[in-house]
Amino acid sequence: MRDLPPIAGAIIWARQIERQLLAYMKRAEDVLGKGWELYAEGQKLQSESAAFRQKLDVRLVYDAWLQDIKRCDMAVNGRLFEIVRLCGGRFHLAVNFDPQTITLFKEVRNLLWLGFQVPRINTNMAKDAKQVYPHAMSLVETIRAYGQTLDLVQKKSGDQVPCCRVSERGTTDGRERRRRTGQPTYPVHAGIRERSVVLQDKTNNVINLYGNILRAVDDLATCDCDRSPQLGASLEHWVTKLDQRIEGILF
Repeated sequence: MRDLPPIAGAIIWARQIERQLLAYMKRAEDVLGKGWELYAEGQKLQSESAAFRQKLDVRLVYDAWLQDIKRCDMAVNGRLFEIVRLCGGRFHLAVNFDPQTITLFKEVRNLLWLGFQVPRINTNMAKDAKQVYPHAMSLVETIRAYGQTLDLVQKKSGDQVPCCRVSERGTTDGRERRRRTGQPTYPVHAGIRERSVVLQDKTNNVINLYGNILRAVDDLATCDCDRSPQLGASLEHWVTKLDQRIEGILF
């Protein structure tokens, strides 16, 4: 079966093995007759069968899982983002969401189906994880695309000031909502995703325009034009005026 979490999968596997073992023991009884376990060879087989069944006790697996859940903090709360230190002293912006919480949801769903009485605190955490999961995964993808855009900007120009402004606007809403409600702000990912897409589109447009400018400059080396000193003086004046006009618009 697919998409089974580890604990529920182990329990299902153990129960299947136990059913096969019981079927083999029933077959032995059909061949040897009733009371076969009273004979010397039968006693040995019965003892080995009982010892093997003890190893298949799914209650031990379930209790160990409960203890692990108690030791781990899987509650969905805290800040929207976290800063992770990478090798080499670099830092990485990450979403504050533990992927193991969705495993918790799958475990609880399957364990209830298997007939186990899961504590309410675990079922509540599983419900929270199910609600947050799609928002968190979408936000993870948004942050990944945003990082790729920053890398592209750095590769092309090394100037990341406009990108940082977009990032600050995108995360301020989450911080403010977190202060007001005290709850995770994953639904705010829609606004961050929209700004990230706008940043990505504008970055690609600027890079394309910059490429067109560079090609036009390269064409000056081969085009047929007047290269007299008088043209150079007027060109310098024209470029200065153009720079001032651009600075006035942008800054």
